Amino acid sequence: MIAFGVCDSIGSFVFGQLVKIVGRWPCFAIATLISYAMIITMLVWRPLADQIVVLFIIAGFWGVADAVWQSQTSALYGVLFTDNNEAAFSNYRLWESAGFAFFYILLPRIRTRITLIILLVSLSVGISGYALAEYRWQTTEEKEKNAKNNQVSPS
Repeated sequence: MIAFGVCDSIGSFVFGQLVKIVGRWPCFAIATLISYAMIITMLVWRPLADQIVVLFIIAGFWGVADAVWQSQTSALYGVLFTDNNEAAFSNYRLWESAGFAFFYILLPRIRTRITLIILLVSLSVGISGYALAEYRWQTTEEKEKNAKNNQVSPS
């Protein structure tokens, strides 16, 4: 947990600065690639007693990806729902908590491999939804900008 927490904290700061330079999409892409890599690693890796370092590496990378998921998802909600922040963040936390509860109940009853596959599918659906939301937001912003530029000023 320490490796996860330290990497999560450092990652939050680094990605907070990086998003100002490269934007949200590349940061989400990096987090997605890290998450896919860690899930696939956990699916194919057969741990041995002398490979404890690998667990710390996985936890560290998981923390880096989580830094993006936690900080940039909140920032995205702030940008997308400027008129209704309170309801948006409440909805976000509701579904996050529902996911925690779902896996808390489900986890003891299924194998780790199945859990990782569910996580892989959830990541794929989630990042696809993010890509769609980002695309729709950018096209809406461009339309509003073009409409503003095409307005005739009264003279």
